[in-house]
Amino acid sequence: MDRIITLITDFGTADGYVGAMKGVIL
Repeated sequence: MDRIITLITDFGTADGYVGAMKGVIL
């Protein structure tokens, strides 16, 4: 979970957040 948060923070964009969410779902 921490890794996902790090990715979202790294991207800092809605696209990055959506990409992370899709990664979790898939």
